[in-house]
Amino acid sequence: MHFFCVTRQNKKSVIFAIFLLFFIFFSPPAHALSNGSIGIVPSGEKGTRDWFIYDLKPGESTEDHVVIINYSEVDQYVTVRAYDSEPSNIGGFALSGPNSEQKGIGLWIKLDEEEATLAPGEKKVIRFTITIPETADAGEHSGAVTVQTAPKELKGRSGISIGTRVGARVYETVPGEILKKISLVSFGMTDWEDRGYFQLDLTVKNEGNVTLTPMARLNISGWGLVKRNKFFHETTLQKGFELMRNTEVSTNWQWERPYFGQYNFQVTMEYEDENNVMQKITTETLSIFIMPLKDAGILGAALLFIILCIIGWIIYRKKKYSGKGWEEYKTKDTDNIMVLAQKHGVSWKHIVKANKIKKPYFLMSGQTILVPPSVDSKGKKTDPKSKKKTKTDSIKWVLLVAITILTTAALVVAIILFVQSMDKEKGEEVEMPVVAQDNIMFGSGSVDPQNPEGLVATSTPEIIATPTPAPTIVSPNAPTTTDPIIETPPDKAKISVSILNGSGITGYAGKIADILKENGYGKITTGNADSFDYSNATIRYLDGFLDVAEDIKKLLGEEYGERIIEQSDKQAGDIVVILGTK
Repeated sequence: MHFFCVTRQNKKSVIFAIFLLFFIFFSPPAHALSNGSIGIVPSGEKGTRDWFIYDLKPGESTEDHVVIINYSEVDQYVTVRAYDSEPSNIGGFALSGPNSEQKGIGLWIKLDEEEATLAPGEKKVIRFTITIPETADAGEHSGAVTVQTAPKELKGRSGISIGTRVGARVYETVPGEILKKISLVSFGMTDWEDRGYFQLDLTVKNEGNVTLTPMARLNISGWGLVKRNKFFHETTLQKGFELMRNTEVSTNWQWERPYFGQYNFQVTMEYEDENNVMQKITTETLSIFIMPLKDAGILGAALLFIILCIIGWIIYRKKKYSGKGWEEYKTKDTDNIMVLAQKHGVSWKHIVKANKIKKPYFLMSGQTILVPPSVDSKGKKTDPKSKKKTKTDSIKWVLLVAITILTTAALVVAIILFVQSMDKEKGEEVEMPVVAQDNIMFGSGSVDPQNPEGLVATSTPEIIATPTPAPTIVSPNAPTTTDPIIETPPDKAKISVSILNGSGITGYAGKIADILKENGYGKITTGNADSFDYSNATIRYLDGFLDVAEDIKKLLGEEYGERIIEQSDKQAGDIVVILGTK
């Protein structure tokens, strides 16, 4: 009988062998990027990977391949192409168009096949060769190998065809001197008071020859009230973004406008240079003081009323206890404060204050003090001037009472307005825009939040043709008037439109922005929605822009799913379009 004895050393070898076999047979495959009908994935011959990453020298070449897949239930005719990358509207990874001149990856890659017809569920290997020219400059060059379905015409939009493409990224770093440098171009602030927020705009430039992933932090300091009942606390808003080589990028933060106070804004941006040393760029500090004029006027009126009351009280007491109109009197041995007060019909405190007599209020014989005028046997003052003063004093008192009543009424109205404005503020909810943070990079590679696998460059529709505007047809039977009312349509170039991607499809917002630009819209911003769970398309408009919302709904077409139009009280832009899945 034979026995197998496992020693400590053999035991380690067995465990290692088990792990090795596990990773050989059960290693996770690369994720294929797809648009629902077709997909593409890098080859697994050189290990599991999501991107093609090369470090070829000038003059060198290598062979590789992609696998394209038909996920649909019908035959798919596709084209396979290689394209250069180009910065997106926020500096991240995007691809050049079919009509653009290819100078890098799109030129260096030669495909064995550029067309294919795939049966349902079929996979096909497309081989290619990448050759680096002798004149290639050092640094990073990027692009993608893409697969695209045959274009189809949009419903109801004559002359426009649409196709979708997906691609596997290609990164080639030509050896040589690597430069990582970012410079600050500008930092500015816009107070969108009518929209309820501040917009801080930062523009930077990548002067290096590789893609960089800076982290920018907006520090907001100062003092004040963000709401009437909420104090401000210093805060920091941060975002990471991607900067392709030789690219100038603008990004922004939008911060809800506070109620009152002094606020300072400064951006600090950090990135790692070619020596792995963390570099820091700090902008100038922008400051602004906010004073709510309406509420300041109300509070100012209240403060003025209080001041006037205090001044009036001081004047009244000063006049009352000044001793003006009183006569001098030499005290006798039998006089004291109480006796004199009773004799002249006033309070003993009045005599004490008028003569500034201190405790214990003793009077010396022969001391001269001021006392009210003498009274006759009927109890009336004998001062001959008193009758003249009575009418003047009455007028003064009437004026004082009238001023007091008017001031009090104004104060009450001010308080009512102040309380009403507070109640209104509690009922208002400001819809703040979502800050775009596309193409966020982590570590050495870039990952789009819509595409965690990191493969796709453009999986959204591309416009192949340009639409021809339809002529305006006027009915000959249309009624006319002698004084026609002419309504001037809004200038599309001045209407602000914010397009938010809530679908999770990379580049979706950018493609819709291109459609709107082709139709005359000029002030367009794009970004991500607060989540990627939206469905169909939602078009929100401010009061007075319903016609514009209807126009954008028509431009989107039925290909973009159900289009819902909603009115909004406050939002980031005259029109906000949230794109969801179809």
